[in-house]
Amino acid sequence: MALQKLTADTLFRGLRMRRFPAIDSLELFVTHDCNLRCRYCFVGKKKSVSMKFGTAKRAVDMLLRESRSAKAVTIVFFGGEPVLEYGLIKKVALYAEKKAKACGKQLTFHMTTNGTLIDKEKMAFFGRHKIRLLLSIDGDRQTHDKNRRTASGKGTFDTVESNIGLIKKHQSWLGVRMTVCPSETGKMFDNFLFLLRKGINQFIIEPNHTARWARRDLDEYARQWRLIADLYDKKTAEKYPLRLVYFENDFELITKANRHFWGCSGGRNGVTIAPSGDIYPCSHFLCSAEHKSDYTWLLGNVKDGISDLDARERLNRLEDDVRPKCSSCRIKDLCTGGCPSENYDTNKSVFEPCARRCEFQMILAGLLSGRTPTGKHAYGKTGRDN
Repeated sequence: MALQKLTADTLFRGLRMRRFPAIDSLELFVTHDCNLRCRYCFVGKKKSVSMKFGTAKRAVDMLLRESRSAKAVTIVFFGGEPVLEYGLIKKVALYAEKKAKACGKQLTFHMTTNGTLIDKEKMAFFGRHKIRLLLSIDGDRQTHDKNRRTASGKGTFDTVESNIGLIKKHQSWLGVRMTVCPSETGKMFDNFLFLLRKGINQFIIEPNHTARWARRDLDEYARQWRLIADLYDKKTAEKYPLRLVYFENDFELITKANRHFWGCSGGRNGVTIAPSGDIYPCSHFLCSAEHKSDYTWLLGNVKDGISDLDARERLNRLEDDVRPKCSSCRIKDLCTGGCPSENYDTNKSVFEPCARRCEFQMILAGLLSGRTPTGKHAYGKTGRDN
């Protein structure tokens, strides 16, 4: 009888899992440690806790299993600073390549890094195995060093800047993550231009969502974005290799494509694996859970797979009535309800948007309205771009 019940439960769980989309993207949070102490880092307190190779292997196996018939899968190395675990990354890359090939799947690697630990040996390996780097840099020396410092308080700009050329020798297309703080908003365009002249091709520009933004800062943020948009239009008209995905479709097409969609890929076709092997929808949910000891969105562990199907089902709900505060908003299908993790941290509901993020989404909508789209480039995605 016990065996029959186990078989029935397993069958029911398997049938229920099939209701969810295939998982084709895996983020390996390889370490909680970092050599920097950036003031706005969402990871929180750094600690010497890193992933074991056995855990990583189980995660890769889970990805290949749960991706089902998907032809392409993605692995993202994240942290902390993932390059601290370079030895682990090498072993995982070689293992994943072998396993993906045996499954007939195309495998893509990405990694988000602060760029301070890069050297010739590491870049040669990343280049050979096509591990595409997304570089965290906020602009010129003054802007970058204000927030992105070592544990001893030393600025890191000179080290990061000196490694841009080395990275581009092995990876001609390079994207960056620029975090904008209120105090530096007036330099946003200048920092964009500065990095463009350094050979950066793709930009993910995000405000520091944990900071206090006065009305004048938000107005300046919008003005700086308009300057960036104008230069972007000029550069793309000249066929310059540059991407800002915000501007690649018009407002109407985006809202039509996203109708009845909310949230992001977290917990849907992508998950994050903690060093312990625990499974979360994304790295933000992981770090928030550990910081606040709230494990509502812990989905399972790589030893047993995703076990909390109720939590995953909530993340996969798309009905309009689950987010009533968005129902009358004209840009609800542009912003898709904000960041689910930030929503939960702010309002204890993944469906209720964070008012602070709404302000920034309105600015973005204003930029997109009435724009002539540039069209998507044929260049590949980089890092955690979506």
